[in-house]
Amino acid sequence: MSKPEPTEDDLVASLYDAALEPEKWGTALQNISRCVDVMGAHVILWQEATQSTPFFASTGVDEKAFELYGEYWGAHDPRRKWLMENPGGQWVGCQRICDDKTVETSPLYQEYSIPWNIRHCMLGRIGGTPELSAMMAIGRPPGTPAFDAQHEKLLARHNLHLESAIRVQLRLSEAAARVRVLEELAHQITDAMLILKADGRVHFMNAAAEDTWSWKGAPLTVRGGRLGAQSVDGTRLLRTLVESAAKSGAGGALRLSRAGEGVIQSGFTSALNLVVCPLSVRLRIMHAASEPLALVMIFGDADSARATPAVLQALFGFTPAETRLALALTAGDKPDDYAAAQQVKISTVRTQITALKDKTGTRRHSDLVALLLKVPVAFQSVRE
Repeated sequence: MSKPEPTEDDLVASLYDAALEPEKWGTALQNISRCVDVMGAHVILWQEATQSTPFFASTGVDEKAFELYGEYWGAHDPRRKWLMENPGGQWVGCQRICDDKTVETSPLYQEYSIPWNIRHCMLGRIGGTPELSAMMAIGRPPGTPAFDAQHEKLLARHNLHLESAIRVQLRLSEAAARVRVLEELAHQITDAMLILKADGRVHFMNAAAEDTWSWKGAPLTVRGGRLGAQSVDGTRLLRTLVESAAKSGAGGALRLSRAGEGVIQSGFTSALNLVVCPLSVRLRIMHAASEPLALVMIFGDADSARATPAVLQALFGFTPAETRLALALTAGDKPDDYAAAQQVKISTVRTQITALKDKTGTRRHSDLVALLLKVPVAFQSVRE
């Protein structure tokens, strides 16, 4: 039994599925091919600087053909150059760029397209970035008629969704790349750092946090994937802080001790200090549900230095001006004195303090300063 023709809703849904999971572009392209009655379709990202294709997906065409396109033929394709020189969202049949006489003598057609069973194409640029151009094409084999204005109209109807899907895919790809950099940086930090979901489940922990559980007598534990303390009261306080930070943006600090005295690890006393902060939306490690998250940083009594600008901006999303003010407040400066030293109005400083409170989830000035003072110099403690 043949599959039913995809509906408009099926096609649109498959485009956004592909945006979220690029390996699903095959299904989306199959739906497009069936809607316009063609042998196959493909989408590529073209990087002009390197003259290459960092991403491609296809249906009905051998993937080897696109490897060759990225390695050589793409840089010599007059159709691609035409798309780059014309507005996006415009679909064009290849016969408008390369007539029959040109095709007869074109190495692109005679040595590449036709041997791969592609004679006619309808092409369009469907978005991208200054560095990457997203292009799509549908194809027909030799012996079939060229594409006409009707096909242009059919494809143009989907321009909005095609461009939106590509935009989502590129943004997610960029975010994932930034996350990989942040994760690698986090693993280089010698202070323990965890990202938790609101219920205390661990979403991410750096290498130092993994080492923490091996400390003899450490007052923290991870059971069933959830961070807790060795004591019932400690666990309750910690999870209340985490839930508050994740859901309402109100951060805080907690000190956990173990019974008796002694050294947990060289440089650390028997107590651990935890700073719990709401994780800035801009810095949330991507996951399907985009759940609210909290950042927990763990340090011992030996860590008493002030935070750096990079730490404050990473944790709370402070602007450079807000960061300067935050550091001044932790150094003991009064708002009036800071305004005079910076030659700005006191009203400007008060507005910035309000922004600092909003971003840290604190309400009183004293709470703000206390929280900032408890942020360790994590990003200065880098593994050799």
